[in-house]
Amino acid sequence: METRRFIKYFLLIVISFLVLSGIYTFCVDPLLQYHKPWFGLRPIIFNDGYYFAGGVAKNFDYDNLIIGSSMSQNFRSSWFEKEFEGITAKATIPGMRPKNIYDLLNICLKKPNTKNVIINFDMAFIAKPNEYRYESFPKYLYDKNYFNDINYLLNKEIDIKYTQHTLSNNRHKQWTDFDSIFVWDTDKDARFGKKRVYDRYFKAEKPTQVNKSYYVKNLGDFCEYIENYPSVTFYLFLSPYSIAYWGRQIKYDTYEGLKEFIYYSFSQLLKYDNCKVYLLSDQYSLDYMSNLDNYRDTQHYNSKMNKYIANCLGTDVNLLTKDNYKQKLDDFFAYIESYDYENMFKDLK
Repeated sequence: METRRFIKYFLLIVISFLVLSGIYTFCVDPLLQYHKPWFGLRPIIFNDGYYFAGGVAKNFDYDNLIIGSSMSQNFRSSWFEKEFEGITAKATIPGMRPKNIYDLLNICLKKPNTKNVIINFDMAFIAKPNEYRYESFPKYLYDKNYFNDINYLLNKEIDIKYTQHTLSNNRHKQWTDFDSIFVWDTDKDARFGKKRVYDRYFKAEKPTQVNKSYYVKNLGDFCEYIENYPSVTFYLFLSPYSIAYWGRQIKYDTYEGLKEFIYYSFSQLLKYDNCKVYLLSDQYSLDYMSNLDNYRDTQHYNSKMNKYIANCLGTDVNLLTKDNYKQKLDDFFAYIESYDYENMFKDLK
């Protein structure tokens, strides 16, 4: 009898503790999954798009939302507020895959104030399987299954890493600079330069062939969002990778497939009046992508280019149309194909 009573009270204490812990996390809600901050708290955003992008999309106020990978993380929201009307927020995830894009679109497009969605368009976005890049990605923060929210509400790691820090930062008035959330090029280890590109040019994994079945299916799914939300304007730009990136594609015979992917994608996207597509192919952009000191590897550029992209999107510089996109792409790829790759790193050898 005493044993049964002990077990009964023990279970009651455990269940009460779990319920109170869940309520505690729900009220503070450090990842902004359920509501805006209560009790006079301010949201504290850590540089972790995996955990925070969904909350930003759900519970921030915005008219314009930047969705993208590390290619879009160095945007400052204020740059877009100068070019576009309304409030701009940023929900970026490093290594973003189609599934991430769709998760965020499913959130932001249901918000009545969403007017513009800005997305960096590249191979990882469309030409990869429609799945998360990492098995450890916190899917429970993005799906509609409320039962698996237990992974958030009763997660000790989230309590220590985010809940406690949210309260501590508020207590010490260490507020988040929302203009630069998720920015990485100001980190102390974010080094740029031709030597870094040189090292990664030879050490990086070999590029793989573009899978046509992936990008045809994924692009079709993405275009359904464009078609179903005609009042929202979608701004897409081809990420301005360095000339070294294109050199590797040519070197490993993956260039033609990538080229075909881009021609096909643009032909489909430009069918929609509410989709604006940009190719960074003016002289400034070509000079920039050929100056490897602007990059930390063959793909990642510094925020100087991000600022230029924001300006282009706001002023329609480098905008493609149904009439000019083929010629613009022809000229862009002609530049890539005529580049002197043999002497690209001559001064470093």
